[in-house]
Amino acid sequence: MGPAGPGIVLLQGQRPANRRVSWGACLYSDPDAIAFLRSIGAQKIYLWAYPAYWSGPAAVHSMGVIARAHNVAGFIADLEDTYDSHTLGLIKAAIVDEIGHGLDVGITTFPSWGGLDSFHDVATWCLVQIYGKTSLNIADFEHWYQRCAAILPTYRLIATFVPATATGHTLSTVDGYSHYLSIALKGQTWGSWGAGPAYMQAALARHSAMPWDTLVAATIGGTIFGIQDGGYFAWAAIVVALIAVAVAAIFAWWRQR
Repeated sequence: MGPAGPGIVLLQGQRPANRRVSWGACLYSDPDAIAFLRSIGAQKIYLWAYPAYWSGPAAVHSMGVIARAHNVAGFIADLEDTYDSHTLGLIKAAIVDEIGHGLDVGITTFPSWGGLDSFHDVATWCLVQIYGKTSLNIADFEHWYQRCAAILPTYRLIATFVPATATGHTLSTVDGYSHYLSIALKGQTWGSWGAGPAYMQAALARHSAMPWDTLVAATIGGTIFGIQDGGYFAWAAIVVALIAVAVAAIFAWWRQR
């Protein structure tokens, strides 16, 4: 359950060029985007709506009906408002019901949203909104992500970011924005919200083109990204083993001289 690999969440009318994705989401009010997402490689497609849509359980069930009508994998509930405990409980129950009826349902919110802990026992996944609005410091990104990881297991967390909020002269180039991505992304599954200007599109295309099914880590601009939990140790062990084999071969050759 849930998406895998690089993905994109489209805003209204967006059709970014030069992107390849494994999954995608589009607004339920923009169903023509479904065909576009399939054309750029999306194996799983989800519908979504802005926070104002998710007023209660009826909205959840309504989105379920729309998702089935369009034959997509499921939908993403953008839960950012402050709900009273009763309403939040009804929304949660409706999501559980839609999952039980075969839809793949995720939620998306920001790391400090107070209702996230309500979903620790729900078989859903979460697009964590790491936007860089208040900081572009890697320690802050890690803190925000770990705040969510304390509630939901990491295999149910997907780091996402909004290109338009990562502004500043140091980021306004392909390499600069690639550096932003390198510290924003967590794991092999990630998503971007929207498209952005040309240099952001180029950086996103660079990341989307990477063979995520086989590549655990890569280096762009000197920054390692795309490492899953334990990835550093796995790669370190492989490197050490290869070095040991090479040293042994050289030593054996030297002795035979």
